[in-house]
Amino acid sequence: MPDTTAALYALLGLALSFGGCVLALWRSRAPRSYYAADVYHMTRRSHRRFAALSAAFGIGFVLALRWPAANLPLLAAYTLLLILYASSFARGFSGEDE
Repeated sequence: MPDTTAALYALLGLALSFGGCVLALWRSRAPRSYYAADVYHMTRRSHRRFAALSAAFGIGFVLALRWPAANLPLLAAYTLLLILYASSFARGFSGEDE
């Protein structure tokens, strides 16, 4: 009997990694903002690297559908990386000026 919770974790991770990849590719083509580029040094290359990392995690989540023991560690690691990535350019969206 397959474990549905483990499969849902893998599908959630797959959706997050797809979203992270799309976000990173979109940000790599977007105009540079002051905080992203000059404060956090998030260049186009940085965004493309995160997109590649997201794609690698996506492959890992697809493989985790077959081996459910890998779901939770993969999901935890990718969630942490996605939070760190999103926070690296989130300051520029606050609208506060110095």
